[in-house]
Amino acid sequence: MDTKVKFLKQLALKVTSATSEDEVAGETVCEVLDYIVKNYKEGAGSQGPAGPQGEKGEKGDTGEQGPKGDKGDTGAAGKDGKSVTAIALTTDETGKVTGGTVTFSDESTSAITVTQTGV
Repeated sequence: MDTKVKFLKQLALKVTSATSEDEVAGETVCEVLDYIVKNYKEGAGSQGPAGPQGEKGEKGDTGEQGPKGDKGDTGAAGKDGKSVTAIALTTDETGKVTGGTVTFSDESTSAITVTQTGV
C-alpha cells in the first residue's frame, strides 16, 4: 500500500467514524480523500496548538509603480517668510544690464547692484 494512502487512512480514523484502516474504503489517494469527504464527522476534535514559525522566505520581486499621489501641502515659510515675486532689470542704451529691483512677497523691494568686469 502506498505510504500516502496509509497516512490518509490514518487521518480518516481521526476525522470519520471508522475504527480501523480496513474500514476506510479506497486504495488510491483520490479514493481515500473521497471517503474522508463523504464520511467527515463534525466536531471530530479540537484544534491543536499552533506549530512553530516557519523560516523567512526569499524577498519577492518589486511591484509595479503605484498611481501618482495628490499634491502635497505647501511647505513652511522660510526663515523670514519672504520669497521673490518679481525682478525688474534696467539696461543702458547698449543693452547692458546696469541694475534693477527685486520685489519680495511682503511687497518690500531691494536694489540689485550689477558689477561689470573686463572680459
